Amino acid sequence: MTEQTNPNLLTTSIKGVLQRILVVIVGVLAVALFLLWPVFSNSPVDYADIENHFKYGSIGSESVNGIPYWIWKVLPELFPEKLPGKGYTSLGFIKEPDKDLPVGFSQRRVFIDRVGLNCAVCHTGTLRHTPNSEHQVITTMPANVLNLQGYIKFLSAVGVDERFTANRMLPEIEKISGGLNPIEKLLYRFIAIPQTRDALINQASRLKFVEEQPDWGPGRVDTFNPYKAIQFHFPMDKLREDELIGTSDFPSVWNQKPRKGLELHWDGK
Repeated sequence: MTEQTNPNLLTTSIKGVLQRILVVIVGVLAVALFLLWPVFSNSPVDYADIENHFKYGSIGSESVNGIPYWIWKVLPELFPEKLPGKGYTSLGFIKEPDKDLPVGFSQRRVFIDRVGLNCAVCHTGTLRHTPNSEHQVITTMPANVLNLQGYIKFLSAVGVDERFTANRMLPEIEKISGGLNPIEKLLYRFIAIPQTRDALINQASRLKFVEEQPDWGPGRVDTFNPYKAIQFHFPMDKLREDELIGTSDFPSVWNQKPRKGLELHWDGK
């Protein structure tokens, strides 16, 4: 007598195998998504405190104009002679003791962490009650000690420096970072460093006129000429000499009523 296979049992067995395979596939995809999400996400660092959010929160500048975090961190170490003193604070950026970035710098992950500027870089300053007292950081006041022109010139200078290569920068990044993971090393070597160098060279070309301007001085900025050059690709070499100078003081955010009707620097004039 020939033994026959029950079709219902065979179907149930196949379904069970397929279900187990599906569970394994879903599990693998979930783990992969969990591991790779930080790499492919576009997420800023958020701050619950409103004042910290003003000082360090993202306004979206990192995705297009941001500098990869570890490149930005290593630039003062690799090119100290291009700064007036030690680190970014020598340009007047405000560094609070418990914060990683100076006031006015934000961080966002776009494949890798990037650093950009926000409103606080121009609208946060410091004061002291006496020459010997501690500096107080005051948000929404003018950035009274910031040398923004110096920062622009610094980035322009490092972009064309022959040391701006992966072979030179990665060992320095490894020193200060404690070690990148293998994916980060590949991204920095073949994408982040070459693309950042090219972007800085391109920016330096567009802002060449800044090198020829009189020094803006601390607490002052030519807002719209650089903006026209970078955002609108305006032919700056076509402007008259007097049109190339638009330097004015950083404004405060508060007490705008007395300024109503004035031609302030943010109106492009």
